[in-house]
Amino acid sequence: GLRPRPYPGKPALEKLARLAESAKAPDERVSSPPINVVFEKGPNAANVVQPACTLCGDCCSGCNVGAKTTVAMSYLPDAVNHGAHVFTELDVDHVRKDAGGWKVMFAPTRTGPQAFGETLRAVSAGIVVLAGGSLGSTEILLRSRANGLAVSDRIGTCFTGNGDVLAFAYNNDRAVGGIGVGHPAKRGVTPPGPCIAGAIDLRHRGRLEDGIIIEEGVIPSGLAPNLPPLLSTGASLIGTDTVRGIASADTLREGERRSRSWALGAYFGAVHNTQTYLVMAHDDAGGRLALDDGALRLDWQGVAGQDVYKRIERTLIAATAATGGTYIRNPLQSTAIIGKT
Repeated sequence: GLRPRPYPGKPALEKLARLAESAKAPDERVSSPPINVVFEKGPNAANVVQPACTLCGDCCSGCNVGAKTTVAMSYLPDAVNHGAHVFTELDVDHVRKDAGGWKVMFAPTRTGPQAFGETLRAVSAGIVVLAGGSLGSTEILLRSRANGLAVSDRIGTCFTGNGDVLAFAYNNDRAVGGIGVGHPAKRGVTPPGPCIAGAIDLRHRGRLEDGIIIEEGVIPSGLAPNLPPLLSTGASLIGTDTVRGIASADTLREGERRSRSWALGAYFGAVHNTQTYLVMAHDDAGGRLALDDGALRLDWQGVAGQDVYKRIERTLIAATAATGGTYIRNPLQSTAIIGKT
């Protein structure tokens, strides 16, 4: 019932034009993947009336108008239509077998003073479906095992990040318009369009495990004020300028665009000319989730050093060179992931 559809193509988006230029590096064309955004007002499959997308680009931080077909717009209303009751601000601690089926143990969401000494409550059910995502569902199952539930010893193993990569082609030669404009839109700024309106699909080359898909992203408007210093500093410290030459005309133009962003903001100059890359691929699924003092912990030694990420980086540098920008990899990327969630 999600009814995804591709971006209809009008109005034309600058970020898609730049992505098409990047696609020439691997000799590919830009495809338009189906996305869960509605472009015409009307009822969806759950009979929820959704307004049309305003192209504001704030998809990643939460749709401003309700045009993104999220769980709140689809599965939850449909469940209510079929008699379900929805309860919010509750944390599921664990589940356990009961004579009549299952007991779901929960407490009010752990925030503020009420988090201390909260007694678990229970609700009974004949069938329980855990749908808390890869992290949430695993955490509940691990706590359930700690409370005596017989589950597989494999719970928490083989965690994968889908080979995800976030990177940027900063300060390209031409405008990208890849920053969200909010709702109502900032005056005088052209909306960027929805996130992932286009992709460079490299999954058909060679082995399945070597497949890569590069999607364009949009940075939410709430982050716009911080982007000129962040991206400029990132380019200086970890960036790869794909246009060679010292004191060239291109270097001077890049400096001018940087200054415009610093002086006028993210909708001008270098940041306005920045493309966001979202990549999915195949990692080794070597992550391990475990409980650490009651909190979920992810251990994944050396994950960023895998060959897949080196291959992705070479591909993205070539894609950035096609638009004359500076490649910036995710500054949070490290060679190991060890931390609580």
